[in-house]
Amino acid sequence: MVQFGIELGASSEPASGPAAERLYVRWRGLRMISIGGPVEQIKGQLVLRIPLEAGGSDLIECSRGVGSVEGEFLVIVIQTWLAEKLGLFVGSSVIVDNAEGKLNIRSNDPRG
Repeated sequence: MVQFGIELGASSEPASGPAAERLYVRWRGLRMISIGGPVEQIKGQLVLRIPLEAGGSDLIECSRGVGSVEGEFLVIVIQTWLAEKLGLFVGSSVIVDNAEGKLNIRSNDPRG
């Protein structure tokens, strides 16, 4: 189940799924988003599936080349080298943001 979805400071109701975090910030006129959720495996690849409604739509531009819109989700493929570097595996918790107009993924897993 996708866990991306709660907007911090705005609502305790999940936009799509339980127990995730989403934070919007305006900086230098840009809308930045930071959102957390799990790493999943689809067709042998590690991916992030972020509902467009929960913030994925704000990450489309900076995820070109590694992400694509599939139905109601932005699907970001995590390359093997990046997964190894960050210590990511199925079920890992990550934080994704668009700071400086770039897609940034970092581990948020206390086990890692």
